[in-house]
Amino acid sequence: MSTKKTTPIVISDEHNEVKIYTVKSRTGTLYQVCHYRAGERHRKTFADLNEAKREARLQLCQLAGERIHARNLSSVEVESYTIATRTLDSIGVPLHVCAELFAETHRVLRGHSILDAAKYYMQHYDPMRVRKPLKELVTEFLESRSSSGVSQRYISLCRYTLQSLKDTFPKATLEDLEAAALEKWLESRSHLTNRSRNTYRVILVCFGNFLKKRGYLPADRPTLFQGICTWKDEIKPVTVYTTKEMQMLLNSAPEPLVPYFAIGSFAGLRTAEIARLDWKHIRFDRGFIECEASMTKTRQRRLVPITDNLRLWLAPIALAYGKVVLHSNLGDAAMAYARKCGVRWKRNALRHSYISHRLALMPDTARVALECGNSPDIIFKHYRELVLPDDAKQWFSIVPPDDYRQNLLARRVRKGPPPKWQSAIRLNPPA
Repeated sequence: MSTKKTTPIVISDEHNEVKIYTVKSRTGTLYQVCHYRAGERHRKTFADLNEAKREARLQLCQLAGERIHARNLSSVEVESYTIATRTLDSIGVPLHVCAELFAETHRVLRGHSILDAAKYYMQHYDPMRVRKPLKELVTEFLESRSSSGVSQRYISLCRYTLQSLKDTFPKATLEDLEAAALEKWLESRSHLTNRSRNTYRVILVCFGNFLKKRGYLPADRPTLFQGICTWKDEIKPVTVYTTKEMQMLLNSAPEPLVPYFAIGSFAGLRTAEIARLDWKHIRFDRGFIECEASMTKTRQRRLVPITDNLRLWLAPIALAYGKVVLHSNLGDAAMAYARKCGVRWKRNALRHSYISHRLALMPDTARVALECGNSPDIIFKHYRELVLPDDAKQWFSIVPPDDYRQNLLARRVRKGPPPKWQSAIRLNPPA
């Protein structure tokens, strides 16, 4: 569109002037108000001449006011003013507006750094960061854990912990959660031991690290879950069974529980490890139980020797393959049976008994730790000198009664003959 400028109308005082150019175009006549401020040209366009003249006089008054104020400015202040206006031109904020905002922000922050406050805000409330409801984040985390190949028991524990978190803070987002509130939540769960609270904390820290990797939390600083305190574990004495108690449990145990009691007492495997154990892992020919890495708590493969008395308990009921124990909940079944026998059930006492008696019989902390999947420090601290060597000899002398083979069928929980598949692959069927 072609335009044509005419001789400008000049409005001035003795120090400044503002020019109004008349611009004719195909669409009509326009009036451009032009003036210079701080070395830069400013221009505004109006359709009405009177409006243009009114703007010109307003700009002339502002220039006059700036000139009067500038008379009292030092050269350093003038330079500062020039730099400030040039800096603000890039964001389009007038200097006086910026000064007012700065003063108000400085008052709110009580003198703290505005730049630090801005960085903190972007770290915590970055508008570009993806935000999802807590429910969706928990689901995403559990799906990730499932695909990573961790045990179902661990996934169940994660699901229980995070479900409890969602129930306690149903409407909270990640930004609403605080470490202090999470600590109070864990402390309020009176049925939890300090060790259980620490387990919850570990799962929450894992959840927070997952959120960092997925971009839901800042990656350059600790998560709020890491700010939860750790609780001091209660010191509980290690409990073991006596030889008499163990003999009572084994002598009349139903066949499905015999491997659990025998392997726990004479090989020291954890309950969860026994539940994952297959008969093919019990290598009678080579004299050890093979605990694969996927079965163990530490995710490290280990070989546990088969003692002479353990062989006598297992050989008559051994199969070529298949689960060693078929109970879906070993702990409940064992507790119910112990109560029936009149023996007080002691938590983890099967494993504790094996380690204590093994260490008394073979005072080699490193070797016992290797067999049991513990650290030597734990073995030395908790199990040393709990039993005497003579007691250890009696412990590993617990053998089946003479009529053990003959009584196997009678001791089955399910009456009648064994299943056909079980009889076909039994290695040493009872006489």
